[in-house]
Amino acid sequence: MCNSASCDKNANCLTTEPFKFKCTCKENYVGNGTTCYGNILERLKEINDNHPRFRRDLQLAIRIINRLYLEPMTKHGPFTLFIPNDRAFRGVMRARGFENFVQNSDRALQILRQHILIGQFRLEDLQAYDQFYTLQGNQALLQIRVAKDVFKYKLHGASAKAKVVGRNFVASNGMIHIVNNVLTMRPDILGDTQRSALDLIKLEAKYNRLQTLVTASGMEDIFDNPNTTVFAPENSAWDALPTGTMDYFTQDQEGKEKLQTILMHHVVPQKVGVTSLINTQKLKTLADTNFAIKVNEQRAAGVGCFKYYHI
Repeated sequence: MCNSASCDKNANCLTTEPFKFKCTCKENYVGNGTTCYGNILERLKEINDNHPRFRRDLQLAIRIINRLYLEPMTKHGPFTLFIPNDRAFRGVMRARGFENFVQNSDRALQILRQHILIGQFRLEDLQAYDQFYTLQGNQALLQIRVAKDVFKYKLHGASAKAKVVGRNFVASNGMIHIVNNVLTMRPDILGDTQRSALDLIKLEAKYNRLQTLVTASGMEDIFDNPNTTVFAPENSAWDALPTGTMDYFTQDQEGKEKLQTILMHHVVPQKVGVTSLINTQKLKTLADTNFAIKVNEQRAAGVGCFKYYHI
C-alpha cells in the first residue's frame, strides 16, 4: 500500500512494487516528491507563514503581487526575485501606506520589475556575470564580500544597495532571494496608463528619430491606438543606417511607403506585457509578418535579454 503520509501534500504517491512506493510532485510543482514547491506567490506565502527567520515578514510583498502582478508571478516565468521584506517596503510607503503605494500601479510595477530577473538563478550562479538585466530593463549587479558571505543587489547607476538576507528559495517558476531594501531608481520612461505609446515616445529624447519617422509616415493614429504594443528602436538604431536613409524615408514617396512597412513590423495590434513575452514564441505584426521571440537567459554580457526576429 502506498504510504502517502511520506509524500508532500502536493505530490502523488505511486506504489512501484509491494511495500515500495514513489512520491512525484503534481503538475506545476517541483521537488523530489517528499518536498514539492509551488509558484512564486505560493512559495512566498510558505516562507512568510513557516520560515523561522522570515515569518510574517513578506506580507507586503504578497499583497503587492496579489493586487498588481498575480498572473505573471503564478503563470509565467521562470523569474528570479530579489524581493524586499516588510521593513524595506514600509520604508518606501512611510505614512502614505499600502493603498497609496499601489494606487499608482504603473509606478509600483516599475519598482517591482527592478527587483525581477528573467531566468532561475541561485546567487552562486549570478556570480559568473558582471551584470544582468531586470524586467524593467535596468542593468543590475551583485556586490560580493566572499570572506563574510555577503551579497548586495544593486542597480547600475544608483548608489543604493539591498543586502541579501535570505537566498535560494526554489519555486516552480523561479527563484526567490530576500533583500532588506527597496531600490527605487527612476526608469528611463515613466509609464502612464492614460498615455499612448506615441505620447511616451515623445517624452524621451532617445526616440526622437522614431517620433520624426512616425510623423513623416502619417502613422500617428496607429501609434496613438491604446491597444498596441510597440517595439521602439532607439536613435542609435536609425543612425546606424547608411547615409541618406533618413532623407529617403522622409522626402521620397517610395521611401515613405517602405518606411510605413518597416514601422508596421514594430507594432503588434494587442497589448503584450514583458512577462508574457517570455512564454510567447511569436507574435503577428501590423505588417502581417510573424515576429519570433527568443529569451536569452544567459550570455557573456549579461543575464535576461530578449531578441526579436522576423520569420
